[in-house]
Amino acid sequence: MYIFICVCIQMRKPINIAFSKLLTLNKSDAGQDHLLPEAEELAMISIQLAARFLFNTGFHTKKIVRGPASEWYDALCILLRHSKNVRCWFAHNVLFAYPNRFSEYLLECPSTEVRSAFAKLIVFLAHFSLQDGPCPSPFTSPGPSTQAFDNLSLSDHLLRAVLNLLRREVSEHGRHLTQYFNLFVMYANLGVAEKTQ
Repeated sequence: MYIFICVCIQMRKPINIAFSKLLTLNKSDAGQDHLLPEAEELAMISIQLAARFLFNTGFHTKKIVRGPASEWYDALCILLRHSKNVRCWFAHNVLFAYPNRFSEYLLECPSTEVRSAFAKLIVFLAHFSLQDGPCPSPFTSPGPSTQAFDNLSLSDHLLRAVLNLLRREVSEHGRHLTQYFNLFVMYANLGVAEKTQ
């Protein structure tokens, strides 16, 4: 076991660099607003690979094995920036599909660095999805209450999910309230549209 850990630590940097480069190979030009279909397909495959790795393994390991969480945040942002479909898939299949995910990574996670990267990821996703238009409600409770949320944007759904943590999770996991509220400060500081949302 000791030898395995030593090898993992020694190989961490080359593996993280290789994986990060693999995820960002299809990044688009900085001035491009929309991806071509092939580039969007690559971005979708890359985000699926990254999400599976980070949320099942990467964010649960020590920093010495995982590397800085901010580097993973940067890699995800490149993939999420230019495609509404990639943002929607990520939000619905990685965040909303797991009801405890927001609480787990904003309030319960013992690593300040991972909590901070996750909060920045939510802010980034909410900011870039603000102009995406209506998004189906990720909340599956039947009845007329969900129909009222069908015309909300993905950004609205994300902020609603974070605000819903106030119902129970914030009081149960009060140690990291500063980072929880800092998420809203970061989002509001992005502009007038974000402040008035």
